[in-house]
Amino acid sequence: MDNNRQYMSEDQMNALRNQLEQGGGHTPPPAQQPTPVQQPVQQTSQPTGQQAMRARMMAARGQQMQQTGQQVVLQQTESYQPAGQRPIQQAQPTGQQVTQQTQQTQQVQQNQTQPQQTTMINTTQEGGGFKPGKKLIFVIVGILLVFVIAAIVILGSGKKEETNTPDESLEDLEWLDPVNQETFLYSPEEITNLRAAGYTGDEIESYQSQQTPAEDLIKQAEAERDAWVQEAIAPLYDTASDEYKHYVSQTWLTLPQRTDMADWTMIGAEYAVDQNLDYEKIDVYGNQMFIKVYLDDNAHESWFFLNVSPTEWNQLNDAGNIQVHYTYVTHLVGDDYMTATEDFDDIYITSATLQFTNSGQTPGMQ
Repeated sequence: MDNNRQYMSEDQMNALRNQLEQGGGHTPPPAQQPTPVQQPVQQTSQPTGQQAMRARMMAARGQQMQQTGQQVVLQQTESYQPAGQRPIQQAQPTGQQVTQQTQQTQQVQQNQTQPQQTTMINTTQEGGGFKPGKKLIFVIVGILLVFVIAAIVILGSGKKEETNTPDESLEDLEWLDPVNQETFLYSPEEITNLRAAGYTGDEIESYQSQQTPAEDLIKQAEAERDAWVQEAIAPLYDTASDEYKHYVSQTWLTLPQRTDMADWTMIGAEYAVDQNLDYEKIDVYGNQMFIKVYLDDNAHESWFFLNVSPTEWNQLNDAGNIQVHYTYVTHLVGDDYMTATEDFDDIYITSATLQFTNSGQTPGMQ
């Protein structure tokens, strides 16, 4: 604060106001400076108008602080000067004035350095009880809401954990409930692939009960097939190998393929023949037993297969000569029956049987 400023007490402010009202706006003459004495503190002088105004303002500020509970700080401005008046010459302060100014300054500094005395709770209300302010009420309500929300969240999470925790006794019994067990089943596509790989229905069901992946079974079947091809099939592609010659002898593969069935629209006749022909047994597969019967004696370039019974099979040697009764048909070559000719070279055998004697021996059997 500026030490050159002058302070006015309330009495000085009242005196200054009375002078202004009585004087009609004339400025009073400046007070004469008192003669200094040895004890200046005890000497009194008439307060100036500025000091009176200052004191009144300080009193008004103190009353406002008591009513509202708030500190009111007044900024110091220039000296008061009524409109139309000349500036008031400030008199030099006396010792008593200096003391009053010092006390006022200390009071202002004490009010400014004690902000904790200012509170929002007004205890000067009638009734003498404690009445909290709105802001404090809002703070308390907010804290309570936070605690309530936190409690709800904690309780909710605890219930959720209890709900998700399975009963140990039920877990022990889950194996008794087929609904809770995941059933291992092959898809329709996997079953089709297993069938193509050579597995039977019983094998597929067995592997399914063992929960064997279908992919592993297919890979295993492909590996076994490749190994079998290398061992059994590969030699058959070699025409000079014994395996190839034997395989061909068991089939019709070396006979000429016929495609003239559509030309057989006019049947010539059906003939029955008893003839002694060469034969040989072939390997047995499936549900039938066959012997290979040659029609051209020693050439063995034309043959047919004859189905025999187990009794006949056991009576025959692996190869030999046997009496055979067979029937065949011919067809007519031409546009009509009047002009067509019968072809005896191109025939179809319709049936054949072996001729055994009463003794059980076959004529011509070697």
